[in-house]
Amino acid sequence: MRLAFLVYVSRSGSTLLAHRLATATADVVVLPELRLPEILLLAGDPAVRTMDEEKLEDLFSEDRQYAALGLSDEDHRAVLAAAPGGIAGILETLAERYAGRRPAVAVYKLGALLHYTSQLQALFAECCFVHVYRDVRGVASSMINAERPYFPGEPMGRGDVVHIARTWTRYLALADEKRLQGLPLLEVAYEALVGDTDAIVNETLGFLGAAANTDATGEFAVAPAERELHRLAGKPPEAGRVTGWREELAAWQGVTIEQLAGPAMQARGFDPWFGPRCTAGKRWRAGVRAWFAHAWLGLRFYLRRLGNLVTRPRETLRRLQARLRRGAHG
Repeated sequence: MRLAFLVYVSRSGSTLLAHRLATATADVVVLPELRLPEILLLAGDPAVRTMDEEKLEDLFSEDRQYAALGLSDEDHRAVLAAAPGGIAGILETLAERYAGRRPAVAVYKLGALLHYTSQLQALFAECCFVHVYRDVRGVASSMINAERPYFPGEPMGRGDVVHIARTWTRYLALADEKRLQGLPLLEVAYEALVGDTDAIVNETLGFLGAAANTDATGEFAVAPAERELHRLAGKPPEAGRVTGWREELAAWQGVTIEQLAGPAMQARGFDPWFGPRCTAGKRWRAGVRAWFAHAWLGLRFYLRRLGNLVTRPRETLRRLQARLRRGAHG
């Protein structure tokens, strides 16, 4: 079994691609988004190999999405029993048990895994990565209008276009760096995926070492808490989503994003749209407004996290640990 990792900034079309891959061939199983791979990597392979069942259960419980896989008790116990084989043993067994067979390719879907490529390559010598990216303006438009599934009342990306633009720019720079270092990484543009879905899916399958076939019966499951967020994933792509941000973003938001992410956007063929339609004065006022909003939204975000330390201490500390480790691995 070959393992592949689907990486992305949120709201970039990863679920659309995952659904198409899962339904295109019986050779590939795509697991729903799970934090479990990162949680295991943070614990470390040597520690995972020696954990008893109670510690493993505690570790698995930190991933709310794991329960949505719908594994039977027998399958769950089999996954836990694979721990002596380390992280590789757990992830391979989980893919087999989820699929009900040993697939040729198992795809794990989690954006954060781009920060752990060295560790993953050490565990899986033949693994590869697929990076789905999207025009940052489309990402921002989608994020600020969507609620985080496991944090009620919180918009994705903090609802902050400054934070989103910076995150997108850093993530794409990291993907470029990894690719130049020789990482086996296929880049998939959301806009191309929407424009010619079959061609992009076939290209991706070829990269994974699989091919589309007519007897495919697979499906891509979405956790119940995330179904509203991904309600369009199983439907034909809507071409209007490619440029929908032009109407959905306010001018000051679009100008700010283009100012912060401009070079990275143009390197991928995303030309400025808001900036050329605004005067210098409007661009300056947009920047002032955006940075005031950034300060307030950032303060609100961290105040909420302080509250989470009381109500959800272990999960909050693990997320903080992940954030710090991602920076170290970036």
